[in-house]
Formats: sequence, C-alpha cells, structure tokens
Amino acid sequence: MARRVADFEIFLLAPAILVLALPASLPKIFGGLALIWIVFLWLCRFIARGRLSVKTPVDLPVLFLLLALPLNLYASADAELSRAAVFRFIGEIAVLYAVVNWAASAPNSVARVRLLSVGLIAVGSGVTLLGLLATNLSGSKVLNFDSLTNWLPHLITPLVNPLGVNANFTGGLAAVLLPLALAQALWTKEPLTRFASLGGGLILGATLLITQSRGAWLGVALALGVMALLSFRRAWLLLPVLILALGAALNFFGVERLLDFVAGGGTIESGAGRLEIWERALYMLQDFPFTGVGIGTFGKVASILYPFFTIAPDTLVPHAHNVYLQAGVDHGIPGMVAIIGFLTALCVTGLISIRRAQDTPWRGLAIGLFGALVVYLAHGMFDAIDNTLKTSALIYASFGLLIATARCVMPFDISAQTTEPCHAQAIQSVHSVNAASRRWRALLGALKSASFQTALLWTLISLLAIGIIGDNAFWGLGLVALGGSAVGLQGVLIFFRRAAVENARA
Repeated sequence: MARRVADFEIFLLAPAILVLALPASLPKIFGGLALIWIVFLWLCRFIARGRLSVKTPVDLPVLFLLLALPLNLYASADAELSRAAVFRFIGEIAVLYAVVNWAASAPNSVARVRLLSVGLIAVGSGVTLLGLLATNLSGSKVLNFDSLTNWLPHLITPLVNPLGVNANFTGGLAAVLLPLALAQALWTKEPLTRFASLGGGLILGATLLITQSRGAWLGVALALGVMALLSFRRAWLLLPVLILALGAALNFFGVERLLDFVAGGGTIESGAGRLEIWERALYMLQDFPFTGVGIGTFGKVASILYPFFTIAPDTLVPHAHNVYLQAGVDHGIPGMVAIIGFLTALCVTGLISIRRAQDTPWRGLAIGLFGALVVYLAHGMFDAIDNTLKTSALIYASFGLLIATARCVMPFDISAQTTEPCHAQAIQSVHSVNAASRRWRALLGALKSASFQTALLWTLISLLAIGIIGDNAFWGLGLVALGGSAVGLQGVLIFFRRAAVENARA
C-alpha cells in the first residue's frame, strides 16, 4: 500500500494543498486533517523508498527553517494569522518535495519530468485564468482595459478571498510561469509539449497583460534578457548597454519615481508607500532579530508598534511587499539567512543544469525554469507574491521541477555508461572492492562533517548579523546576504557530491 501511495503521491497531495490554500473558507479542523494527510504521505514514502526524500540542494536551508519555526510561533501575538502562515509554509515544502520525489523515484523519471513540465504550464494557465474571476483589476493603469475588466464576472471571489485578489498576485504567478512556457514552445521538439506550451504561453501572457502588474512586467523583461544571455553568446554584447540604461534611468528619475511606476498608484502602491513599508520591516528586523515578529503577523504588528504616516490607518498591509524582508520579519535573521541560502542553491543548481543541458533535449526546460526563478527573484523585490499558498504552491512546484531537471542532466548517469563484459576488469574490481568501500565510507564521513560545518556556519553568521544589524542595518543585511549565499553554495556542493557517490556505488 505504501508503494502504491508513493507512486501517486503528487496527485494525492493536491486535496491537502487545496484545503491549506483556503483556510478562511473551511472549518479549522480541515487544516489539521490536511497536515495529518501530508505526514501520512511522507510516512508512506519512507516505508516504500526507505528514505524520507531523495537528496536535494535545498535540504539544509529547509532544515534550518524548520528548526527556526518554533521560535517564530513563540513570538507570534496572533495564533490565527500564524496558523495560516504555517499552513502556507508546510504546503510549499510538501509540494516541492512531492515533485522531486515523484520524478526521481521511478525508472521512467525522464518521462515524468517532461509530464510535470506540461502539467505545470497547463495547471498554471488554468489557475491564472480562474484567478482573473476573483482579481481586483484596474483597467487603466498603463493600458485602458476598462471595457474588458468591467465585463469579467467575479464569480469565485467569495470562495477565494471576500476582498478580492490583488492583481499583483495573479500577474506575478502568470509572470513566473511564462518563461517556462515560452522556452518549451521555442526549444522542445515534441509536438504535444510544444502545442501545450504555446497555448499556455498565450493564456499566461494575456493574463499578465490584463493585470497590468508592472513589477511582473519588469520581472519577465529581466528573465527574457537573462535567458537570451544564457542562450546566445552575442547577447552578452548588450549587457553593458542595459546596465548604462538602468543607471541613467535611476539618475534621471530617482528611486521613488521609478518605484511609483513599478509599484502602481496611490498610498500603499506608491513609491513612498513601498519605501515606508520596507522601513517598517527593517525596524522589525532590528527589534526582533532572533525570532521575527511572529510568522504571518506583519500587518498587525506594524499597525500597533510601527504605524505608517503616508498610509491610512485603516489600510490593510498584510506583508512587507518584499520576499527577502518578509523572510526576516517572519523567521528572524536565522530564517532570513536560510531563505537566501535556499534561493542561492536554486540559482546555482539552475545554472549548472543549463550548462550541462546544452545540445540536449533538456535545454529549453532548464532555461525556462531558471527564467521562472529570475522572475520570482526580481518581482519579489517589490511584492511578496508567495504570501498565499494559492500562488506559492505552483511557484514551489517550479522550484521542485528545477531540481528534478538537474538530476536528469547530472553527470555519471548510470544509463549512459557502457557495461561491456571484461574478465580482467571483473577480477580487478573484486580485488579493489574493499579499498573502494573504505574510500566511500571516508567520503561519506567527510560529507557528514560538511553538513555539520554548514550548520555551524549558519549559526555563527546568524548570531553575528543579529549583533550587527541593530547598530548598522546596511552591514547587517550585507552579512545576511553573504552568509545565506555561503549556506546555499555549501548545500549545492553537498548535493552534487552525494549524487556522485550514489551513482558510483550503483
């Protein structure tokens, strides 16, 4: 039974994610049952496969976030808000590992990865299309879509969010998935995949245009530029021109005017409003560096302890409008280091996948998934588009697919190795098996010490940043960024070393 459940885990997980994504629309007991169901699926995976999960580059950052979670809950002053945030966090991790394990735990893992890529585009297109029926659209931000936005019915708004969905969430999700659809449509050679990707790309592009989320537009533009640089050598010649153009724009317009354009319009979506929100988030980091202010409670804590001046008191500010600052507010400095390590590990893994996928059928998928990550990182500078599981579930599914793709293009592929019979080689292998076993044991011991060293690095960097950020926010955040990058790189190094050991032993 456990093997059968593990084989269909990714489908069995979907109801639990749906329940966790709609905490306000269902009784509280459903959330608890969803968590129990996720634990049951992980237990079945352990019984069937003999391990909780295959190794990934993000294992250590995720472990550090889980270790910090009790402190984040302890600091919370609102159990209801924190409950929804914890549901979101657990759902994201469950989706990521379900995608990786479902793709990796089968002989036909290559076919499963391809199926997941098409499924992600199809499901994402459907979700964004339905999301338009609950999104608060402004038809005249940049382009005039008043006639279209007034025609769209809001049939599912009460179920999804009684106040309506912010256009930046719907547009941000479409923006994250659009590079994947475009890359698959451009580079894949399979007609069905190309057709599905092209159709999904049209839906995602139209949704992105209608929502008029300028932060999402900026993220897609940056992602397409990065994808061009990674695909065409001559595109690097345009990089100095783009850097000079960005510097000239900052010098001519100023930071606040550019933020006004990217963020939106008045009050909370203005450049001044965003700067004030980020300032309050930084105050929270300085005052609550160990634990954060309580996971999911940014808006409530800000209104009581850090009231806004340019934003009306009755305006709801649910998050920090920046994924990096939001990580620090929710999880404290240790969690912020872990989140940056998580994202660094994904970036490095994506770049390695692109390099190894050149001149292979995996090229389009690897480039598209990295482009999706770039959109998330860029748009995350101006909005926390993963602040709800309605969008973050698909975003983390793309992260899991990126890791699964990296495993497919990994060197030392057993299926690619020749195994011609040779009597002399067989005799030599028998004589050297004991020595090889000792070498592998020594290497595994070194890898264990590498994990311990990474945990020690995370602890020391976190404590040092906590001691500095209260006096100098700039140096404190810089240390967090450097420490998180080091943790992420170490996680990638451990992952590829273990993968090489596993393949060699096989």
